[in-house]
Amino acid sequence: MQRLTLRAPSGAGCDRWAGPPSPRRLAAVLALAAIAAVPAVAELPQPLLTAIHPAGGQRGTEVTVTIAGPDLDEVRGLLFSHPGIVARPLLAEPTEFDPEPRPVPGKLVVAIGADVPPGIYDAAAVARFGVSNVRAFAVSATPQVVKEKDCDTPAAALAVPADGAVAARTTAAKADHYALELAAGQRIHLEVWCRRLDSRMVPVLSLVDPSGREIAVARGTRQDDPFIDVAVPAAGRHVVRVHDLFASGGDETFYRLVCSTGPWVD
Repeated sequence: MQRLTLRAPSGAGCDRWAGPPSPRRLAAVLALAAIAAVPAVAELPQPLLTAIHPAGGQRGTEVTVTIAGPDLDEVRGLLFSHPGIVARPLLAEPTEFDPEPRPVPGKLVVAIGADVPPGIYDAAAVARFGVSNVRAFAVSATPQVVKEKDCDTPAAALAVPADGAVAARTTAAKADHYALELAAGQRIHLEVWCRRLDSRMVPVLSLVDPSGREIAVARGTRQDDPFIDVAVPAAGRHVVRVHDLFASGGDETFYRLVCSTGPWVD
C-alpha cells in the first residue's frame, strides 16, 4: 500500500512540510477540542440561610422574624420540622402609589401553635431558587422579650421576667444588660443558648447583685453554652450581663437568654 505524504503549499520561505506536530502540541489541540465540545451548563444560585432573628418564640403567639443570607430572593415562606409552626411573608401597608400589599424583603410572620411542645425545631427558607439549608428555631412555653435597642449599660438594662426568654443579637464591642427583680434567697437559673441555635457567638454570662458586685460568671465554648444557677443573697434589682468573648456583633452572633426560677435538673 502506498503511503500518502502531506506537503505544505510552496510559498515564500517555505517550500516543504516541516513534519508532523509534536506530541505536546497535539495533546493541547485535542484538549481544547474536548473542552469546546462540552455544552455550557448554567448553575442556579443556592439559597443560604445564615440567621433567623429572633431565633424562636412563645407557643400560641406570632413573631415577626428577619432572615439573612445570600441568594434569598423572593422568599415565599419558611418550612418547619413541626406542622404546628407556619410562616407567611410580612406584607407592607398599601399606599396611594402602591395600593397592592407587597411582601417586605427578608421579613416573615411565624405563627406558633399553642399545642407545639417546647423545644428546638428546624427551619428552612423557600426562595426563588429553591429551598435553603436549615437553621434552628426555639419554641418556649414562657414569654419572650425581643431586644429592640441597645442596653449596653446597667442603667439602660432591659427589664425581663424571671421566668422567660430574651432574643437578641450582639453589638460589636458592647455588652447587653437585663434587669431582674429577685427576692433574698431566691434561686435563679440563667442560660445563654448559642451553640444549640447555630450561632457563631461565644457567650460570656454574668450576674451582678444590687450593690454592683458580680456574684456569678460563666463562659461558653464552641461546644457548650454557659449557665448560672445560684440563690441570690440579697433582694432587689439584679443585672444579667451578656457579651461575645471576641466582642463580635451582627446577624450571625445572636443568642437566647433563658431565665427560670423553677427546679432545674442537670
